[in-house]
Amino acid sequence: MAFIKRNVLFVDDDPMAQALIGSMLTQAGYSVTCVNEGFAALELLSRHAFDLLILDIMMNQMNGIDLLKRVKAQPQCKDTPVIMLSARDDKQVITRAIQTGAADYVVKPPQRDLFLKKIENILGGRPRFAEVHLAKDSEKANCEFIFNAKILSIGEAGMTFSSQLELKVDSQQEINAPILAKIGIQTRHFKVVHCQPEKDGFMVYVNFLNLKGDEVEKVRDWVISNALRGRIVA
Repeated sequence: MAFIKRNVLFVDDDPMAQALIGSMLTQAGYSVTCVNEGFAALELLSRHAFDLLILDIMMNQMNGIDLLKRVKAQPQCKDTPVIMLSARDDKQVITRAIQTGAADYVVKPPQRDLFLKKIENILGGRPRFAEVHLAKDSEKANCEFIFNAKILSIGEAGMTFSSQLELKVDSQQEINAPILAKIGIQTRHFKVVHCQPEKDGFMVYVNFLNLKGDEVEKVRDWVISNALRGRIVA
C-alpha cells in the first residue's frame, strides 16, 4: 500500500527545538516544514495546505497565541488542527490556547512516544487527501494498473494465466513476468483473446504483440525444449 506523508508545519524560533522535534517527526514518517516566526508561517499557509500545525508559544515578533488567532481566522486553515508547544506548564496559558482553537497543548521537551501518539490521534480521523473528480473524457482520467496473475502455460502464439480481474477481450495489456525475461522476450504487450470466468477468478488467454523475428524463434525453442521435458509452467 502506498504511504502518503502528512504535511506538518512547525513554527519555533529555537534552532535546537526545530532540529530535535523536526527530526522526531521526520523519523516517524511525517513531511516537516520548519519556520522560525509567525509572519513566515502565515505566508506559507497562504500558498500551501498542511495537515497539522505545531506552534511554539514563546516567539519574538508574534507569539504563538496571536499566530493561532490569525491562523483560525483564515478560511482555508480554520479546520487545520494545531498543537501548541511551550516550556511553561501554565494552566491559564493552556486554557487560553484551547479556547482559541488549539487541538492540544504539549510541554517542552515533548516525550517522544506520547507526542507522536497525540499527533496520531488528532490526524487519525482526518482524510488523507482531497478528491478532485475528473471528467469522463479527460486524458487525466486514464491510468494503468498492475495486478498479480499466475501463468499457467506458454505457447508460440501467447500464454494463458489465471487472474483475479476480468480483462476485456481485444484489449491490450502490458505484462511483466520473470519468465518472459528468461525466455528472452523484450516485448511486454499482449492482446486479450479470451477471458472466461472460473471458480476463483478468470482464465485469460493472450496473444503476443509485436514480437521480433528472433523473439519468435526464442519462444518456439523454449516451448519445444520444455514440452520435450514434459515441463508445465506454474
